[in-house]
Amino acid sequence: MSAIGLGLFMLVRTNRPSIEVPIRVCDLGTVVPKTRYPVAFVLHNSGSEPVHFLGANSYCSAKGCISSFTSEPGSVEPGEDFEVKATFRTPAPGRFRYNFVVYADAPGQSSIRLTIQGESVAAQPVSAEYTARAVAD
Repeated sequence: MSAIGLGLFMLVRTNRPSIEVPIRVCDLGTVVPKTRYPVAFVLHNSGSEPVHFLGANSYCSAKGCISSFTSEPGSVEPGEDFEVKATFRTPAPGRFRYNFVVYADAPGQSSIRLTIQGESVAAQPVSAEYTARAVAD
């Protein structure tokens, strides 16, 4: 009896959407402060049922801003990929790490946290003296 129950559980478990996210962290490396950078994350429906992406959150503070959106919201069939795009405005100089959440109707995976990180470094001003020499040569 328990073997039949276990088999039924396995059958039910495999007949549902399942989301794989190969890369959850986008490292922008060194960036210029207060500049907008587009980023994209690929999510994959590895289940046997369609998954419905319901949206993503946006987050803004004095230190930076993530405006998230998806390229084609809605249903993603089994075996298909779904791209989540976001625009990130970098903060003032310093290291940063921001999270945002994508929402879906996959059991156990209704919210998927994605991360954007890097270091914002102020550009070094070019002195007038250096510029004059560079032009004269």
